[in-house]
Amino acid sequence: MATATVTSAARLPGPPELLPGRPDAVVDLQTAEGVGLVGGEWRYSDARVEEIDFVELGSADDPLGPGDVPNRTFDVVPHAEGADYDDSGWRVLSPDETMSRLGNGRVSFNWYRLSVELPEAPHNLAFGGEDGRDLYVTALTSIYRLRLSIPGIRPT
Repeated sequence: MATATVTSAARLPGPPELLPGRPDAVVDLQTAEGVGLVGGEWRYSDARVEEIDFVELGSADDPLGPGDVPNRTFDVVPHAEGADYDDSGWRVLSPDETMSRLGNGRVSFNWYRLSVELPEAPHNLAFGGEDGRDLYVTALTSIYRLRLSIPGIRPT
């Protein structure tokens, strides 16, 4: 009669142990596979420059703030910076199309937006890293880091 001893398998080392200081995963959001992994969707819109009413710079109370004298200046619209901006009417892009030239002029302003699904609801975000290209997203039980191709805005 043969007997066998079964021992429980130890946990295999994962990315944090094998590659300390490296991310657990790298997802290329300019590929269909990468966008599919995060349930993402790219959207695009042309922007335009419009002349608007404004005020001259500086007043007696605040020489660097807005003044009291009306003038005209230019602004880029739409203002789509906020996460709650409704981009549902914008063109949906495939990841490959994000590499295409979509603007139609010598001077061209446009918006690219990407929505992604995280495993948890995000609570807060901040830009960091030495070059400002890391976006940190906090959630209830995790911190997510997304590496960006351009730096974000950091408070001074």
